[in-house]
Amino acid sequence: MHELLTRPDIKQFIREHEKDDVAELMLNRSRYPELPMTEIAGQIKSRRKAKDKLPEWYANENVIFPPHHRLQQSSSELTARYKASFYTGDRFLDLTGGTGIDSYYLLEKFQSGVIVEPDPEMAALLRHNLKVLGIRHAEVLEMTAENYLQNHSDTFDLIYLDPSRRDEDHNRVFLLEDCSPDVIILQQELIKRSEQVLIKASPMLDHHLAAEQLNHTEQITILSVEGEVKELLYHLRRGFTSEFTILCKDIGTDLIKSLEFKGTEEDAASVEYRMPGEFLYDPMRTIRKAGAFKLIGEKYDLQKLEVNTHLYTSDIHVAGFPGRTFKIIEVLKIDRKLLRKAAGRKQVNLATRNYATDVSKLRKKLGVTDGGTLFAFAAQTLDGYRLILCKKV
Repeated sequence: MHELLTRPDIKQFIREHEKDDVAELMLNRSRYPELPMTEIAGQIKSRRKAKDKLPEWYANENVIFPPHHRLQQSSSELTARYKASFYTGDRFLDLTGGTGIDSYYLLEKFQSGVIVEPDPEMAALLRHNLKVLGIRHAEVLEMTAENYLQNHSDTFDLIYLDPSRRDEDHNRVFLLEDCSPDVIILQQELIKRSEQVLIKASPMLDHHLAAEQLNHTEQITILSVEGEVKELLYHLRRGFTSEFTILCKDIGTDLIKSLEFKGTEEDAASVEYRMPGEFLYDPMRTIRKAGAFKLIGEKYDLQKLEVNTHLYTSDIHVAGFPGRTFKIIEVLKIDRKLLRKAAGRKQVNLATRNYATDVSKLRKKLGVTDGGTLFAFAAQTLDGYRLILCKKV
């Protein structure tokens, strides 16, 4: 079906109607009997998603985008470029081609590549897009990862997998053993074929559990974009048996922040506890997911508000903290009148840490809406639950 979308008249129609209401276009589809409106509507939805997520592909008018739901799991251009920055070599194998975003950027670092994709329509789309994007040194094969490994004995400098996180009923899954292909079963064969294997996993996955399931894990990258955790990346290296490193990385902003550590460093770290001082520090989400709760305090000479409250404080401003930094205005009991008196307005950006009530209910209780320059953290401290009113540094 994608061949139809290469027609000049259809490409022009998509460009002219890209900002139109898709539902309304479909209601009026009888006005365009000569056009495949279902496919056109799908392209319009996908192009809107790709405009920010895949700007290089979006700028190429010959690219045909996969269905919108396929773009949901796919990497963004930003995260794909980041992954590609780790590797270079001669031969590359992608066992889960999918949309081909990661393949495309990784192939720029390799002399040749093989991409495996079992869905014939997706494989055809992948061939088309790689061609119009100038990739001539990759072969796309229609088969499963398991079939490829059973029927080919080639070796590679890197094998990449992004297992499908949908089960047979199209429900979302995230455990490695529930994804397809099952990389736990395939791992020994993968490491035979390549010294390096890169596996992309769901950000919902317990990274410690997966590390126990995957042998030869050299590094786990917890990757976020502008503060939102997007990907877990497992870097496997043949023969590696030492303790793996955890890299917490945030990209997409001018100030690129990171923290790299090993689990034994967190175990050995210590942190002091105290009530809020002059400044408040909120670690980036990758650090919270990684569980570096003592290490981050020790590394930046900060004190923690409470054992299970992952906020930190100091009396002197500490520059370069991997997260958000605030100047504390006042520490209050969690009370509507006290907050209104201290804030002097109804707009306060509210957040909770180690606090039972969710933000929406607390927002209603306190009578505030998000917005403005003030922030307030409802959190458990050494002196009970408090509302910490502050401004971003």
